[in-house]
Amino acid sequence: MELYKWEPETSADKDYPMVVVSGDLIYANGKSIYIPNRVDFNPGWGQSFRSVQTSQIMKPVPVLLDVTWFSWTEDTFYSGCFELPKEKMAEMFKKGFISPHTGKRKTYSNVMLGFAPGGEIAVWVGGDGIQEEVAYFKAKKADISWKRILDNEDVSRQEYITMTLEESIGREKMDKLAKYGIPYGRWQGLRKRYPWTPLVEVKDPVIMWVDYYNGEAEFADFKRGVEVKENRAVPEHVMLDWMYQGKKLSTDIDFDEQEIFAAFAKFAEIKADDPVKLKFHFHEPSRMVDVSLINSKFELELQHVTFKTYKL
Repeated sequence: MELYKWEPETSADKDYPMVVVSGDLIYANGKSIYIPNRVDFNPGWGQSFRSVQTSQIMKPVPVLLDVTWFSWTEDTFYSGCFELPKEKMAEMFKKGFISPHTGKRKTYSNVMLGFAPGGEIAVWVGGDGIQEEVAYFKAKKADISWKRILDNEDVSRQEYITMTLEESIGREKMDKLAKYGIPYGRWQGLRKRYPWTPLVEVKDPVIMWVDYYNGEAEFADFKRGVEVKENRAVPEHVMLDWMYQGKKLSTDIDFDEQEIFAAFAKFAEIKADDPVKLKFHFHEPSRMVDVSLINSKFELELQHVTFKTYKL
């Protein structure tokens, strides 16, 4: 088996904290590395909580995921054993990617597991800020002893859950959750992909970072060009570096979730023969930017985009 330097990491939505009770990423030879556990986490979907630094500096690509965890907002345990796409992951680790930091090819450095309400699990492979989803599973509810979370009869289960959530997400979000409930299926919906490419209308673009709602992240160096992909997820945040009158500027762009998903869905209904582009049109003197979805026949300007431009 080929060996690589990578570590397991965990992730969860900011509003839905989780804790891994036990878990392992298992290799083809039956050996494994454990998943970070016994600590609550909710860094943001696709964001890393922490990795495990072990003596297994070099290790093979995992082929199985065996994990049990507790979802605090649901008061529910989940458990499952899942077969990972070993051929795809092995090819990714072998091929590697061009590092945004060095411009040289390197291999991936983490396998991240994202836990969502309803027992959903995303698996990403990433490194140097680049991240790609490789699998998505749904675990079943499990009958696990509460003592795996807290072995203290002086504190009730509900009391401990309430204290944990107050500390983790705060009373305001807890009240909102009690009023509206958990949006089951949301994280599956974030995985929707569309055939689109970015179009940057500025004289001298330098680089672009894209963070997607599904937890993926992409980097483009305009000297090498933007990678051609059949489909992309819906972007959540874009950072564009560009030059103006010899000065390097950076623009951070954030999208409104409802607006941009509705916009992509509308263009999908049109079913035009030509591909859709997400256009960023910069007004260089004012440093303003207009963002719209376009094809050869239609253009839909996004109204709820927020952005900030600053010098580097």
